[in-house]
Amino acid sequence: MISFDKISASYDGVNKAVEDVSFTVEEPAIIGIIGPNGAGKSTFIKAALHLMEGSGSTTVDGQPLEKKKKEVAYVEQKNDIDYSFPITVGECVSLGLYPKKRFYQRITKEDWQKVDHALSLVKMEDYRDHQIGELSGGQFQRILIARTFVQDASLIFLDEPFVGIDATSEQIIMDLLDDFKKTRQRNIHCSS
Repeated sequence: MISFDKISASYDGVNKAVEDVSFTVEEPAIIGIIGPNGAGKSTFIKAALHLMEGSGSTTVDGQPLEKKKKEVAYVEQKNDIDYSFPITVGECVSLGLYPKKRFYQRITKEDWQKVDHALSLVKMEDYRDHQIGELSGGQFQRILIARTFVQDASLIFLDEPFVGIDATSEQIIMDLLDDFKKTRQRNIHCSS
């Protein structure tokens, strides 16, 4: 269960982009956070996850979000990502493993098997050694979804996951999220 209580945020300290948003999701579900551009969807997600300054509280299974951070995966908007960063697809997906690792703990052979499995789920296994800058928008979005699968978080937040991707990639992502919700009992929150 996840509860949002009076989530509010502003960018200038005066005009609220999001004001007093409260709701609870008790069972695994896919939740849509829907609205026009500039309506505050991304701001709500960032404020609720404490990725920006705001007010209100988020609780997971009755505990403050701070105590459950390792159980939360966040896929940022594609325009927040530097595609020229020299990282391979496999390395990008492996970043999902780090929230549950100790400081300076290395990726193991078993971890790489998890990465390969996640890449196969999103039909991107042949791209493991490619640079992220070589991917299309839809391919890259699938890589970010694979990163959340490797993290195995109980809560997944996707900020505009379908912007700029082709219909095939959109359907693959939707099917994967639905399957993930059903088989792993996860809560998935998508803005659109």
